[in-house]
Amino acid sequence: MQYIFSADGTCKWYYLAPNDKHHFRDGTWKIDANTENIIHIEQDKTVSYRIVELTKEVLRMVLTTTKTTVFEVQDLGISQESLTASGTVNTAGWKDAELIPRPPSSGGKLEFDFVAQPPDGSVAQVITPIKAMYRLSQEERNNNHFIVYASHNKKGIFLE
Repeated sequence: MQYIFSADGTCKWYYLAPNDKHHFRDGTWKIDANTENIIHIEQDKTVSYRIVELTKEVLRMVLTTTKTTVFEVQDLGISQESLTASGTVNTAGWKDAELIPRPPSSGGKLEFDFVAQPPDGSVAQVITPIKAMYRLSQEERNNNHFIVYASHNKKGIFLE
């Protein structure tokens, strides 16, 4: 299988052998800005892999975290430098919430998945607030439409 990562962080892949498709996970693959991690987004789950070795012929990576899309987005806030999302999860114990950018789309909008690390073990079954912040790059600040997706809804802000 051949993976090609673009400058915008998105990934395309090509099957080089008949059994390649068996080993590949569908969804969106993205490399982070500092090229240290590869992020895989599939339905309600986001998985991060740390790059161990990257050469022209080899890509070795190790699983670092698995995050799940939060239950609901309740509020969005935007400033000159950041986008903030508040939402809820369906149990206590969630941590490390973040906004993961989706691959760029047309029309000047930025889209994000609102994800967090689910709890380990037994926890209280209670709706719990959660918050995440994303620092906008200079280029991203030029966009006027921001959408954040959770597992049960989405919220957007349109700046005029």
